Amino acid sequence: MANKWINEGGFWSQVDGNVVLHLTPGPGVYQVVQPRYPQDRTIGLIKVCEKFEFPGKVYQIGPEKLLDRIKKVWDSDIFETEKKSLGVILNGLKGSGKTWMAKQISNEMDMPVLLVSDSFEGGILNFIQSIGFSCTILVDEAEKTFKLGDDDDVLLRMIDSATSNNARHLFILTTNTLDVNPNLLGRTGRIRYLVNFKNLPEKIVSEYVSDNLNPKYADLKEKIMDKVNLLEYNSIDLLKSIIEEVNITGEVDNPDEELMNIPLCRYAWDIFKFEGLTWSDLPKVKKIINENKPEDVSLKDWLNQIQESTEGSNNEKVNSDLFEDEIYECNYCYGQKVTSRYSHIWKDCELSCGTVLMEPDKDMFFSYIDMYSKDEVLAVILGQKSNPGLYGSHSGLVY
Repeated sequence: MANKWINEGGFWSQVDGNVVLHLTPGPGVYQVVQPRYPQDRTIGLIKVCEKFEFPGKVYQIGPEKLLDRIKKVWDSDIFETEKKSLGVILNGLKGSGKTWMAKQISNEMDMPVLLVSDSFEGGILNFIQSIGFSCTILVDEAEKTFKLGDDDDVLLRMIDSATSNNARHLFILTTNTLDVNPNLLGRTGRIRYLVNFKNLPEKIVSEYVSDNLNPKYADLKEKIMDKVNLLEYNSIDLLKSIIEEVNITGEVDNPDEELMNIPLCRYAWDIFKFEGLTWSDLPKVKKIINENKPEDVSLKDWLNQIQESTEGSNNEKVNSDLFEDEIYECNYCYGQKVTSRYSHIWKDCELSCGTVLMEPDKDMFFSYIDMYSKDEVLAVILGQKSNPGLYGSHSGLVY
């Protein structure tokens, strides 16, 4: 077939006669790729499927209203008139349902989906900016594709780039940890929704166990639920492994004889966090406590008393004027439960909140690196209990 000619602003160039021109690639899921030939570094698309497919039943793992909210905002007069793009980050541990949720959103938005798994040495920026059609851009494990100190600024500029040719982009990023350019998180104009995936709701766990447990072992469901309740954290991956084990062996191991490599949680601590403070601020914190806490009141009760309740916060995160007045950098102080499979805390120990940086001193103050923000956090231990449950105290079944 004879070559065809393209006129670009008065400049005529030839292309292969088999070339067919399209305004958009059409519906479907496309992988962003680049040929491996040195002479051709053009970035393009390869279609991988029409829509994401889910093996078996689709479970509502993430926040129920997230998809509806995204669709409502995306289709709003404001976003359409102003040609606004939208950014979403789904953050959490592997197997917690982030990618599952990202694929559900992508399917429901009914736009071409572009899978980005390489920065192409920054070349992805120009490619995304040149796209002349509205689409979903999905970056799975974004902190690995756009590494901090390497090309994380490319991701920032990509999301910040001006919409061209009336094309709007829905950016969906999944992250195991929030090791992304901090400027991404500082403006809702870039990332409008940030959702942390933690433990699966008990209702979903029960539903998943019922759907996947061999019917002949149905009488073991309660023991499986009790075992899941004793996990340090849960995920679809962990549930799948536990149920597979039961379907093969017909047994649910006693926690004291557990053979599987699963993170059983043996202990929990009530802690009080001083967000915005580090170990170097400890002398100031202790000085405030010594000068203000009555002798006949426990530290736990006193810290709870000085919190200013914020309506709707369930006292999870509230202001503390006393510490803010004395230590300007202290943004918040609030109570929290952290869990671990270990009976004590030491330097480099992994807790549900992060990695211990400075182990507890004689007054039980310690610091850790937050698993999500990677910031140092100063905290104090106020109490400990053994065998905590993800969904409340465990049933204490005899195995």
